[in-house]
Formats: sequence, C-alpha cells, structure tokens
Amino acid sequence: MNLSLSISTAEILSACLFSAERIVAEVMGTRGEKLETQFFHIEALINRATTEGKAIDLVVVDCGPGSFTALRAGIAFGKGLAAGLGARVITVSAEELTASVAQEREAPSRAKLVALGYISGTINESPEDHHLVHSF
Repeated sequence: MNLSLSISTAEILSACLFSAERIVAEVMGTRGEKLETQFFHIEALINRATTEGKAIDLVVVDCGPGSFTALRAGIAFGKGLAAGLGARVITVSAEELTASVAQEREAPSRAKLVALGYISGTINESPEDHHLVHSF
C-alpha cells in the first residue's frame, strides 16, 4: 500500500499522510514559527512512512487561497519533495473542499481537508490540476 502526502502552507503549515482508506498521521506547525523551520515537521511523516516500509507516491499541495509567498513556498517545497521521493505532485484548492467535508465535527487542517477529499472521492486527479505545479 502506497501513501500520499498533502501539504498546506496557506496558513499555518499542516501536512497529512494518508492512504486510499484512512488518514495515517498528521502534523501541524505553530503560529509565529518560521515557515522554513516548519518544514521539519514533514520529515516526521516521511520517516514514519519509510519506517513502515511504505512509499509516498503522490504529493498534493494546497494552492490557495492564501498568501502568495506562503503558497509559492509550499508549491516549490512540494515539487522538490516529490522529486526527491520519486513521487507525482499536483495542486488542489482546499477552498473547494470546505463544503464537501462540512460534516466533520472538528475543524480539519487544510492538509487534512485535502486528504479527506481524496479518501471520499471528492478529488479526482485531472490534467487541469497540474497547471500550478508547472508554472513554478
């Protein structure tokens, strides 16, 4: 079973490791923490996946809405991470998913929102998803 990793830098950094059936783990940065140090939180998720002998084959990056600089950093980080892992990378707007997972009791992080969209089948990969990845 391969895993996917969703990343959001639109607000506070959040990342979620998930399979087609469930969320495996998630991490979240803290308000006020510099973005470049928050990326170390993602290392914990990657280490967990590789420790369990699983590969990350898809990196999904939140493309907004949000601060241009934060989104640009997140997409660039996602592209670099995917290249290093040998994974595919796409972008998804978390805003489009808000209504579809409104039944969640907790307010999910944006990365978890994207993961739930994949698990529920709300998000399906399409060629249109690739436009932002290739523009950076």
